[in-house]
Amino acid sequence: EVSDLPDEITNSRSDEPISWTLEDNERKVIIDCLEKYNYNISKASDELEITRTTLRNKMQRYGIVKNKK
Repeated sequence: EVSDLPDEITNSRSDEPISWTLEDNERKVIIDCLEKYNYNISKASDELEITRTTLRNKMQRYGIVKNKK
């Protein structure tokens, strides 16, 4: 029931737009983790607790590529 939800959820203003989707959040977490490990897929996937294949698939889905410097 709604009454079981935390105050920060039930007290939010309904006229405020939700600016971040789940996909936006996931993409940001993936990019932050990849940058932390200099785009080392193995280390990033270990921290994210997903397989390297899953990470590569998510990178492709979200259009994440390593910036060439």
